[in-house]
Amino acid sequence: MKRGFTLIELMIAVVIIGILASVAIPTFLKFVKRTKTSEAAINLKAIFTGASAYFQMDFEGTTHLLPASATYTPAAAPTAGGYVLGSVIEEFADTSQPNGPTWTALNWRPNRDFYFAYSFSHNCGTEACVEGEGQYTAAARADLDGDNTYSSYTQQANVIAGQLTVNNIAVENAIE
Repeated sequence: MKRGFTLIELMIAVVIIGILASVAIPTFLKFVKRTKTSEAAINLKAIFTGASAYFQMDFEGTTHLLPASATYTPAAAPTAGGYVLGSVIEEFADTSQPNGPTWTALNWRPNRDFYFAYSFSHNCGTEACVEGEGQYTAAARADLDGDNTYSSYTQQANVIAGQLTVNNIAVENAIE
């Protein structure tokens, strides 16, 4: 006597698969968003490294300078799909672009497709940064899931004892 699966057995199997999928898919999506956000922390640390090196350089007898401030780069709003490196790299590297000289001076730019737009600003003007008053802020923002809510990462550094001293990264809406 040959016996196959009954309709009830198949329905039970489908329900079990559905329950497993309803638990696994949101967890997987959250994991994917979390991996995207690691980009911001890594790049903000790299920007700090570039700012520290620039800060220590000697410009004809003057040290403790920072490169010009740069608005969010790329200029186009970040979306859930992120940026394709080849289409926006000139905004980071080309000194004819508004923010290009800043990223070139910091010796930083993305090296593959990315999700966040980055900015750099400071309160030192064109003079040397003053002990206890000089401060810079590097920021990253992205809309990781296309809902017009941004994940924002901000890192500040202060001038203390002739060095840039970095603060922890402040996060807002880490995974939206």
